[in-house]
Amino acid sequence: MAVRAMLRFQSPVYPRNSRGKSGKPAAYCAELVRKRDYEGFLCTLLLPPESQNSVLALRAFNVELSHAVQRHKLTKRWLTRIIDDREKNLDDRAYRNIKELETYAENTQSSLLYLTLETLDIKDVHADHAASHVGKAQGIVTCLRAVPFHSSRRQVFLPVDICILEDSPSFDLKLY
Repeated sequence: MAVRAMLRFQSPVYPRNSRGKSGKPAAYCAELVRKRDYEGFLCTLLLPPESQNSVLALRAFNVELSHAVQRHKLTKRWLTRIIDDREKNLDDRAYRNIKELETYAENTQSSLLYLTLETLDIKDVHADHAASHVGKAQGIVTCLRAVPFHSSRRQVFLPVDICILEDSPSFDLKLY
């Protein structure tokens, strides 16, 4: 009992999240993991303080995902598509063409919408069709919205074929 109290007392998990702001998201993750994955919670408290909130967020994600999959019988294919395409995107390289960006958006954003439809118990080909288009649009808009952020870091993630067509003066193929 004393060990538990000592670990909780020494842990910076509750006061702040990883961005140093209000601890609400960090506290939520910590509490969820403490209740549903107690051994994982205790192990996390033994990690360096600067890593604890990130690890608790990952463990909370695991708990929530497991709950959602079981409760709503979510389709594994949509989850796999999201993970696979997010993994490919870790390269930090531009899309070669608009089709590649659309495929990424379909596999991430649209897949999230398909899962959302499943949680609502909506099984309709027209809803799926709409989710496909809306997801692609969300992905393209997200890419466009990120231009100022990426350009401030001298990065371009817009489709290369579009940049070449527009002959953008700030576009440099050496970035790729």
